[in-house]
Amino acid sequence: MTMFARERDVIKIIMLGILVLLFSLTPVTLKAEPREVQLLSIGNIGAVQNNPSRSSKFVLDSPFVITYLYTYHWNDGNGTNPGTITLRRHDGRIYGPYQVTGSQGQGGVPNAVWEVYLNVEVPPGKYTVVDSEPYTWSCNAESENRGFAVVKGYRSHHRRH
Repeated sequence: MTMFARERDVIKIIMLGILVLLFSLTPVTLKAEPREVQLLSIGNIGAVQNNPSRSSKFVLDSPFVITYLYTYHWNDGNGTNPGTITLRRHDGRIYGPYQVTGSQGQGGVPNAVWEVYLNVEVPPGKYTVVDSEPYTWSCNAESENRGFAVVKGYRSHHRRH
């Protein structure tokens, strides 16, 4: 091996070392997928009645992206035509109404399950689920006469002022 070839190999090794050093100093940020959580879950397998006398409410301590809303309308085994679900914040601000899709509920009841998938950011606050057909919305004593509802979402990284 000639002197020139050895020097070239040394230069290659040094350059490789510099590249390794540069990559090790470069911060790598891996963005984790947001974790969806259940923010409200009211429901059970007990016998139900219609027209809840109490509100279905939940509290958010920071901004959240709401991804899923659900209400249940067994309606004496008849179901009902899909309507809308709205979220009402404690200050009166309205999110929605959101048109739902109906699907079969327990026992094959048509349109007993009302659900909508969305991607809506909301600020911290106290929220009430508002169903467009409260007179067919399911509840019972186990739910403390609150309408059966599920709300899902994930914590937002945006801070609202």
